[in-house]
Amino acid sequence: MSSKKPYKLLEGLTSVYRIISTRPRAGKTSLGALLTRELNRIGVKPIVILQTGSSVLEKFNDASRYRHAGASNIVVSNPEELIMITEPMESLEEIIENISYYTPLVLVEGFKGANIGRAIAIIEEPGEIELTSGEPGLWYIVSNDLEVVETALQQGFNALLIDEAEKLAREIYHDAITQISSAINIDPALCGMTSKHEVAEKLLKGIITPLQCIETRGVSIVVNDKPIILDGKLANALIGVIEGFLSNVLPASIKPKNIRIELK
Repeated sequence: MSSKKPYKLLEGLTSVYRIISTRPRAGKTSLGALLTRELNRIGVKPIVILQTGSSVLEKFNDASRYRHAGASNIVVSNPEELIMITEPMESLEEIIENISYYTPLVLVEGFKGANIGRAIAIIEEPGEIELTSGEPGLWYIVSNDLEVVETALQQGFNALLIDEAEKLAREIYHDAITQISSAINIDPALCGMTSKHEVAEKLLKGIITPLQCIETRGVSIVVNDKPIILDGKLANALIGVIEGFLSNVLPASIKPKNIRIELK
């Protein structure tokens, strides 16, 4: 497990959407690709996690030889792409936490039954609705069959045709902003913005990261009543200087919790 602080699921700054189905070859990849394309048009580039029952090394014979020889991590690179193959992780949560320092939106293909994020279920026949109703976080039912959609709506579920992927992508976008906004507990002005919605939208689009804004909530500088935004490295450097100074002037028994410095 990474030693980095996982913003992901612990602080609600990552939104996860699982595409599941009751049958194999139901079109999960097709729907996921459509959603990815539509989200890109909005300005959001999701991370995608695919669950498969076959070996991911089948296409990479040389990498497979290294993996079976005992290598823990393998990077396959060419001028057009880079793929990293690593040791297996136990849960979807662990995978998400180790993808990167901060991942605003994750599309997951598979992991049926995982109690993480919202589930989008692909259903082919009305009778499958009941089978899917107990899925953790069931959010939307999608289908190529209009009868399935109408039945799901009558039963109180959110439902769309697969052809309405553009609308579903918009729903994901607005839902993710709502989730992230509700998890932000700082004054947006500390990020140079006027609302939590604006902060959430820029986090989701990758314009800012928690390292640049949210994580710096432990230190702020205001000059002539105007907040100065520090990135994570500068904030940590400033904290280190202040804590080092105080350790030389305060008794060891005093542990400062809130520090205020004014220069006039």
